[in-house]
Parts: sequence; structure tokens; C-alpha cells
Amino acid sequence: MESRKEAYQNLHLVDDQEAFARLSARIQQEVISRLDWVMRIKSAPHGKKGPVISAAAEALNVSVPTVSRFVSRFAAGGWMALVDQRGNNNPSQPEAFKNFVRSLHLQCQRATSGREVHRMLVERWRLWKRTGASVHAIPGYETPPPAGPKGYPHGFSEDSVLRLRPDDYCLTVARQGTKRAAGYLPSVLKTRVGTRFGQVVFFDDQDYDVKIVARGSSQQAVRPQGFNCLDYLSGCFMHHAIRLRWFDKEHDQFRTLTSADFTWFVISYLQKHGYRRDEHGTTFVFEHGTATGYNNQKLSTFGGFSSFDEALAGVSGGKIRVERSGRFNSPAFAGLLFRPQSSGNPNHKAPLESMFNLVRNRMASFQGATGRNRDEKPAEQYGLDLYAAQMLKLEERLDEYHRDLIRFPLLTAEQFGDVARVVYESINCRTDHDLQGWEDLGFIAPQMRFTPDDRSPWLSQHEISKLPDYSQTMLLAHAEVPGHARPWKLSPADVARQYKKELSKLPDHTIPLLIPREWARPVTVRDNREIWIKDQLLGAEAFKYVARIDRGDIAQVIQPGTKLLAYLNPFAPERLVICKENGAYVGTLDEMTRAGFMDTEAILEQVKGVSALKADLDTGVRPHLAGIMADRAAMKRNNERLADGKPTTKEEIAAARAASARDGVRTRKINEIAAAMGSDALSPSNLLPDEDADDMQDDCTPVSRPFSAAQFLNPTEDDND
Repeated sequence: MESRKEAYQNLHLVDDQEAFARLSARIQQEVISRLDWVMRIKSAPHGKKGPVISAAAEALNVSVPTVSRFVSRFAAGGWMALVDQRGNNNPSQPEAFKNFVRSLHLQCQRATSGREVHRMLVERWRLWKRTGASVHAIPGYETPPPAGPKGYPHGFSEDSVLRLRPDDYCLTVARQGTKRAAGYLPSVLKTRVGTRFGQVVFFDDQDYDVKIVARGSSQQAVRPQGFNCLDYLSGCFMHHAIRLRWFDKEHDQFRTLTSADFTWFVISYLQKHGYRRDEHGTTFVFEHGTATGYNNQKLSTFGGFSSFDEALAGVSGGKIRVERSGRFNSPAFAGLLFRPQSSGNPNHKAPLESMFNLVRNRMASFQGATGRNRDEKPAEQYGLDLYAAQMLKLEERLDEYHRDLIRFPLLTAEQFGDVARVVYESINCRTDHDLQGWEDLGFIAPQMRFTPDDRSPWLSQHEISKLPDYSQTMLLAHAEVPGHARPWKLSPADVARQYKKELSKLPDHTIPLLIPREWARPVTVRDNREIWIKDQLLGAEAFKYVARIDRGDIAQVIQPGTKLLAYLNPFAPERLVICKENGAYVGTLDEMTRAGFMDTEAILEQVKGVSALKADLDTGVRPHLAGIMADRAAMKRNNERLADGKPTTKEEIAAARAASARDGVRTRKINEIAAAMGSDALSPSNLLPDEDADDMQDDCTPVSRPFSAAQFLNPTEDDND
């Protein structure tokens, strides 16, 4: 240990520490040991160097002359002269020859190119040796090198050729281009820390790795397609839409996703969620293929835009920006001339691509899963496809009742839509994720429980807030006790719900400014004040809308025969934006949906809508019929008075009113007298016949006719008058 410490004291003699550090640990130790002995030999007195040299030879396991050479080398070249150079001075492979062999490797497309390159090299050497033609010369040699014991020159062996093989990046960029070779370059590290919710949103399309049956639209199993968008901050799937490959009867060909579909998908996202209107704005990341908006000078919106990117920026006041990934559409090197097929850079939207992988993993257990690629598809897929096609043909021959009894070996389109929605919800609600920057963003919420074991469940902050005050106090009192609290990652859906109010939704009146007028559908209001629109992709039945726009306190009813332009969003057909033929925005109509026979609530809702429409229409008719209604009301009153024997003419009515006035005066006087006499004096019990037999006085008033105060006013009716 002491001798090693003394040896390292000579490190100050190493004048290039960086070059020394590049040496392997074994060589560094050799240099230090040799340097130590060289310094001992140099410091030994004259006549005493021999024993020191012998000790050095024994310690270094070399001969005495070799030690003497170490001393002379150090004196001439310093510490670098003590580095073992054996194996680095092989003159058999000139540098030009090495570059030539590397170029042969790059010319071969097969990954196992060592043996083929060796064959090409040896055959060229033989041809050069036989013909002497310079065209067959091997760079690095002026004449054909002589053959060795194995029949070819030294340094031409298969192992030597394979050692000159370029690295994976060089081979890949030469064989498959820059896109594939990008995987051998360092990643561009990014962080979501500092990003706002809705500030960066990724959009892309995908083909699902599963086959389904689309009843009524295809006679064979198909792969669903769709669009997705992902918020960068929360890692939440904000919106998704699923489509099927379909046959366009009008153009007699199969259709898949188009840029028009993508444009509508972006619109549906903006109207469902929105964008940031603050200084941060919103950046949409599109691609160059299907998941991109229109950009065609032959198209024009009523806002004068021929590019979807410009339309978004114009309508939002510059708050919405669009970025696209770089395109791999050039040769790896300009001189190669021929370019590859254009494609986008998946690393630019890596968060969404990685989330697609999560979706496919969760759907891998579905019946009809296709595997990652054609080479990894299940062996039974061929038979499943055939049987599904047979059942689809059988369905066409059955009646409506028996069609529903068919059991398919694959998911139907409706079933796949339901389970896909559950898959996306489960991904958005997961808490077992490892999303970058989660802790730095503070997306960690504590969970608590009443007991330190599994007897009580973990409660989130939202659940705790619903507990009684005394329960919350009990939980907080145990917050520092081990087992009662733990940090818990928020799910992507939790973060999205927390910040969704920061976004502003896109209003309906901007649709004619964003969508080309060529995509609008001309419609005419029917006599029953309905608008019908058919879309083959969305089903055989027409979509129906009531031509009534509710503006709060005021409703506008559109007259039959009115010609309009309708904007039907295939991803939100429940609402129809309409404008005049000159582009003036009119309003938004709600779809009429069929109600089940026993669905009372839905039926009443439709009846309510029809009643509101009727009330609006009656408002315009009622003033014109006011005179007729007044005449008929007077006629009805006249006839009813005749039938009841009431006064009808003016004279009869005047006489009746005079009599009524006299009766009123008489009644008032009767009431005044009755009040003056008192109620007891005029009660019938006080006016009954006298029951005393000796009383010979006649009855004053019979019981059948009790005394009335009116007799004071009309004495002629008194019997004893």
C-alpha cells in the first residue's frame, strides 16, 4: 500500500492528464509502475543503478534490457513513451483500404453483411490480380497484395472485414434513411413542467389493432380507425372518435379517414373543451398525413380562409397556433437523388404515440386482436375473418327478429364503441402512472384512513370533505401517525377536471368562418318546418331538425321553403349550425331523436318542443283573428242570455238594472232595521205561538212564516192589517 502511494506521487510528471485518463485502468497502472521505477533508477547514485534496474525488472516482470529501454524512452518522449504500443502498428491495413471495406458494408442491405462483404472483397482482389486492370484495384494498395496461407492477403479475413463494419447508425442511415436512424441518436428531452392546461394539445389518427364486424355497412371484418387528442400537461385523452372503413356508394370506392374528418374532429374538441384565450394561448400539434386540416386554394370559408391553420388563428385572434413535426421526405444525403416516401417524425408527438401503445396494450385481450403487425397476427385470425363474413351474409337473409339472435365471433361496432369508451376512461383515471414532472407540478394529493391497516379504506380529499366535522377532525389528528396517510398521485382526469375552467369554448357562429363553404350542405325547410339531412357514413336514416331557434326570451321560426346552408359535424350530429346562402349566421338547431314507446320523459320533451313551436306560430296568427274571436265571443254571450231567460235587448237590460237598484236599496234598509232590533228579538223561537192554555190571545205569526223585518217596509203583506 505504501509503495503504491509513493508510485502515485509521480503523477505530476504526467503533463497531459486528459490523455492519461483516456487510457484503460490496466495501462494507467502499468505507466505509473514504470514511471516509478524509472524515477528510482534516475535517482540512484552512480554505481548503484544496477541493483535497482534488476529489482525493477523483477517487479515489472520484464527483462533488464527492457527496463533500460523504459529509461531511455522516458528521457526521449516522456511518460507517453512508457505506454505499451504493441498491436497498434499493424501496417497490413491502410486507411484507404479500411474506408473501402466500410463502403462495401454500407452497400449491402442485409444486416448479416460480414460474409458477403468478405466474398466481394476477395473476388475483387482475385479479379485485379488476374487482369491487372486498374478498375478492379483495391484502394490503399498500388499492386495486388500477395496471398497468405489461407489463399487471400493478410488482413482480408472474414473476422478482419467484420471488425471494420460501421456502427448501427451508419448502417441504418445508409440502408433505411434518416427516420429509422434517428433511433440511434440521443433523445430531445422535454418536460411538462411550466406548461399550462390546454396550452399544448397533440392530435393524431390511429388504426386499432383489433377487428370487428360492422353490421349493415360491410360484409367482412374491419379494423376500426379514429382520431385522438391528448393534453400535454395532464396526459389526459381529451377527445376521441372512432370510424370504420366504409364504401362510398356515390363514388363507388372504399373510404377511410380524411382531412375533412380531421377538421371536424378539431372543431368538436374546441366546442366541447375549448382553448386558452390568455397570453399563453393554445398550440395544436398536427401531423402531415391524415391528421391535418385543409390547405387548398380551391376551398374558401366565409371568412376568406383557404387554410385551416390560418382560419384557427384568425377566428381565435391569434390564440390558436398549429405546429407540425418535421418530415422525412429527403434523401439521407443530397447526392443520393432519390427521396423516401414522405412521413412525419413520431418523436415530435412522442407523448401521444406512447399513449397509443397504452391503448393497444389494454385492447390486446379483445376477441379479434390482430397483434402488432402482420407477422405476429394470431393463427386463428384467418378463420375468424371467414366465419364473421359468413355470419354477415346470413344476417342479410334473416328477418329482423332473428338477426338479433346471431352471435358473432368478434365484437360488433356498437360493442367496440362501448368498450373503447371504458378503456379511455380507465386510462384517464389511472393513478399507477409515471408521468414526467408529476411531483414537481404538485399533482400529488394525500389520502387518509381511520386505521393503520386495511380495515378502513383510503379516502381522497374530496371524499374527506363530505364527512362530518368530527370525522374530519379525527382523521387530521392521526395525519402524522404512520399508516394513516400516504401521498397519492392524481389521475390525468383529476388534473383535467381541476383546470378545465381555464379554457374557452368555441361558439357556433364561428363555424362558417372555419369550414369551407364547399363542405356546407344546401337544405330547404320543409312544409312541416323540419330540416332533413342524410349522411351515408352516419346511417341510412336522415337526421331531422326542427326549424326553430330558441334565443332565450325570443324564438325564431324559419319559414317553409327557406333555402339555407347547413354545417353538419359528423362527430356531433345532435347540433346543426345553419346560415344563409350569403354566409350570415342564423343559429343552431337541435336534432329530433326518436323516443321509445314507453319512454314518457322523452315523449314529453318532444311534445314540449312541438308546443313551443305551435305557440310561436300562433303568435303570428292571433292578431289577424282578434276581430273574429271578439265577434264570436259576443255571439256566444248573447245566445247564452237568451237560453237562460236573462235580459238581452238594451231596453230589457236597462229595466233590469233599475229593478236591481231598487232591490238593493230595499235590502240595505232591511239590514239596517235588523241590526237595530238585534238578532235575539227577531229569532223565530221568540215568535212561536203562546203555549199557555188560558191565554186566549191569537197567534201573532205562524211558525211557517216567521216575523221578518221586511214587514215594516211593506205593511200590505201583514195578514192582520
